[in-house]
Amino acid sequence: MNLDREARQQIGRIQRVSDVLNVSLPKPVTAATAEFDRMVALIDSLEARDPLAAALKALADGRDPYTDPDVRAAHISRTVASQESKTALTYRAHADLLDVYIEHAGDVVDSWKAPFTAAAQSITDAREALKGRPLDDAAGIVALGGDAARHYADAREAIANIRAVVNGWTALSRMAGNGTITERSEWQIIATHPGDPGTPKADPYELAGSGFTLALADFDEHRARQQHITTIRAEEEARRAQRQQIAVFG
Repeated sequence: MNLDREARQQIGRIQRVSDVLNVSLPKPVTAATAEFDRMVALIDSLEARDPLAAALKALADGRDPYTDPDVRAAHISRTVASQESKTALTYRAHADLLDVYIEHAGDVVDSWKAPFTAAAQSITDAREALKGRPLDDAAGIVALGGDAARHYADAREAIANIRAVVNGWTALSRMAGNGTITERSEWQIIATHPGDPGTPKADPYELAGSGFTLALADFDEHRARQQHITTIRAEEEARRAQRQQIAVFG
């Protein structure tokens, strides 16, 4: 698979999510990342040798410079250790790593589900403890006293974790060829709704208080959530058309 700057950035975003959540990536991904780091170190260590010096040494030692392996290796090193070759080798190693991320994209999302669920529970608890107050209502939250300050801090941390998951999830989706997630559909990554809520922002604290259930989707579930909304809207459009027809023709 071709690897461009964007793909490298997506890998970085995914790795940062696991760092933020303090969870390990799936073993195949971790192993591939370690192998990539090892290969990059080896590529960086490549040095061009001097074929003339190797030829002189071969002559001095009584060897034929035309068939001497050290002379041949020196000539090859001039190509392999060039900056262009190092860049190409790194590119290929990174492409191999990207393929592993794509193959195990679902496993990566699964590794985020437990911390996501914990974050969702913290937000639900905070909304109840803070009596639904917006998090920017500092005065109102302070006035509650008790554990309000702790719940406020927990909610902020949970929101940051969920936003990190959204960033990583969208990066994985693009890498896996599932298309670009628009701002209008981001909420479907992290929540479900029984009806058609329109196009709310993917703010987990606001969603938790507006009839949504916070739940992290895998790629199949996200498609199902999108299809659910599409079906509801199609049915509503059909009913609207029927009402218009009745109004016109009786």
